[in-house]
Amino acid sequence: MRELWEYKSKEKAERFLKKWFWWATHSRLKPMRNLAWSLKKHKENILSWFDYPVNNGLVEGLNGKAKAVMRRAYGYRTFDTLRLALLHNLGKLPEPQYSTHKFL
Repeated sequence: MRELWEYKSKEKAERFLKKWFWWATHSRLKPMRNLAWSLKKHKENILSWFDYPVNNGLVEGLNGKAKAVMRRAYGYRTFDTLRLALLHNLGKLPEPQYSTHKFL
């Protein structure tokens, strides 16, 4: 299945997907058959990658970092303190030496 993303043409990718679907549905592996039917149901969405090759990996990575900062910031009393922590961690800004914030 990894080979699908190496194609440059949507038509060639669609042919590959059709061959792979036949192979997977004729295998004796029930999970493989289930995956094949699921991919067939979403075929148009999968093939849309070849029209618009955009992914959201960067956004998901930043979201994960933000969630980690928010878990560490559980005891912050104000949103401004959390915002400052997010800006420093996600923007890789230096921490101020002297802070007027009290972390209780």
